[in-house]
Amino acid sequence: VEPLVGIWSSVVMGATAPLLGSKPGVISGSAAVVVVPLGALVAKHGTQYIPLVIIASAVFQALFAVLKLARLTRVISNAVLSGFLNGLGLLLLASQIPIFTRAPAFLPAVIVATICAAITQYLPKLTTAIPSSLAGLGIATTL
Repeated sequence: VEPLVGIWSSVVMGATAPLLGSKPGVISGSAAVVVVPLGALVAKHGTQYIPLVIIASAVFQALFAVLKLARLTRVISNAVLSGFLNGLGLLLLASQIPIFTRAPAFLPAVIVATICAAITQYLPKLTTAIPSSLAGLGIATTL
């Protein structure tokens, strides 16, 4: 899938979700939890099933809302959730390492990533007026 498809999908989600009643603090857009299984689907079957998967997931979300099944998420322990998210993070890291190490500008990419990570980690110790991830991204982008 072309990267612009993902970018425009996030723009459309970010614009329409608040209009449809999104809650404050909820991020609407591409999510890693969707990318990994969707990437495996696209690799095996191509892009023709993406709209069907998105529609099916929307139907499931609507059914969960109508049947008030969100309360069942309390059954999932924090340990299970943490394990799932850590495993997902490792899968994403493993998928990006070959791309990252073959980058034509490998050393500058490592330097920018290190600066961004350091800002994200240490800025909250100085101030919380600016979100550290936003500051890291902004400074890394200007480099």
